[in-house]
Amino acid sequence: MYFDGAAHREGVGAGIVFYTPETNIFPYSFTLTRRCSNNVAKYQALILNFETAVDMKQLHFRVYGDSKLVINQLFGIHGVKKLELIPYYKYARQLMGYLDNVTIEHIPKNFNQQADSLARVASMITLPSYRNQISICQNWVIPPMFDEEDNGGEKNAYHIFVHEIEKED
Repeated sequence: MYFDGAAHREGVGAGIVFYTPETNIFPYSFTLTRRCSNNVAKYQALILNFETAVDMKQLHFRVYGDSKLVINQLFGIHGVKKLELIPYYKYARQLMGYLDNVTIEHIPKNFNQQADSLARVASMITLPSYRNQISICQNWVIPPMFDEEDNGGEKNAYHIFVHEIEKED
């Protein structure tokens, strides 16, 4: 499981990515409803990760993140000096207590690109305060083969293919 948070003037977002032993990937983006620091956004992402793991009954898992500060605070290597981080630190520690076996590891930013991208996308989308759902689809457009001598006549029939997403994320 990977996590990251992103905060800037336009918004705040969190991204988490779950990898299951069956090689399924579950990416999540969260637009956070309040302005906060980047470190609070990273704690938000970690907490959303833990809450999702508890809901999914995944009590044994590995967590990867690129925030040395958050991870070192959870390990007790660094104390939590900023008052705004204390409630998030305490709640993250409480959630860790509900989980049987959690391994947390710091990784370089370039190994956390999926969670980082999800957090950045979510932070750039300004939404009203009610819950919204935005679908991001993967697609590749294949243009029809045009005959350069065709002057727009209707002698060629073009086919349109529509693919429906069967599984909602």
